[in-house]
Amino acid sequence: MNKKSNILFTATFSTPFIREDLLFLQKHFSVTSVISSGPLTFFRWIPALWKADVTFSWFASVYSSILVLKSKFLRAHSVIILGGVDVAKMPELNYGIWNSWWKSMIVRYGIVHADIVLAVDGSIKDDAIRLAKYDGRNIRIIPTGYDARRWNPAGEKEQFILTVAHCDTIPRAKVKGIDFLADVARRMPRQTFRLIGITKEIAKEFSLPENVTILGTVLQDELLKHYQSAAVYFQPSRREGLPNTLCE
Repeated sequence: MNKKSNILFTATFSTPFIREDLLFLQKHFSVTSVISSGPLTFFRWIPALWKADVTFSWFASVYSSILVLKSKFLRAHSVIILGGVDVAKMPELNYGIWNSWWKSMIVRYGIVHADIVLAVDGSIKDDAIRLAKYDGRNIRIIPTGYDARRWNPAGEKEQFILTVAHCDTIPRAKVKGIDFLADVARRMPRQTFRLIGITKEIAKEFSLPENVTILGTVLQDELLKHYQSAAVYFQPSRREGLPNTLCE
């Protein structure tokens, strides 16, 4: 690609690491971003898709796979980043797009036919090869990046145990081990726990005890302060791709 390349950048939701990739690409190329889900998303692609040289999608999904197909018709190159959830199949927790027979067929098409698939970890590449049943010839491993000048220790430690896990559904909360966290907190009533990234509605499903303080999504500058002040970091996930919170 060159400076004049036009990129259509897509994702169905926004996270700090997705926004950081978008900002990086915008420094070097002409980028149109469409971060949304729902039927209107396909119409939002149209103005940028006609002039796109490359489509760049975070996570393999029905959306990104349809975009790969459209890219083929318009002779644009396509890139998909695999983050972990998109190659998960955990039927016992009803977690992962591969539990749906029809969605898995569409996602398989996207992974197999994208020009480049970027996996943030080697285990994710292995999962993609296993689930999509192909040789993984288009997959490259590129871990997400973290600025060590920002994510560093500072200040005094406080006596609390920190867990950070973005949980917007009950199956995802189970994958992140929130039920296990609740059990640990009940067994350690004198310890203070702090859980960031879960809604109070979902937290109610796990009967978290009173020694667990629940916070929703916080800005990264605030998140850094929680990391720096926690005496213990606790990540009880049943599955992770490249765990952003541990890397941070």
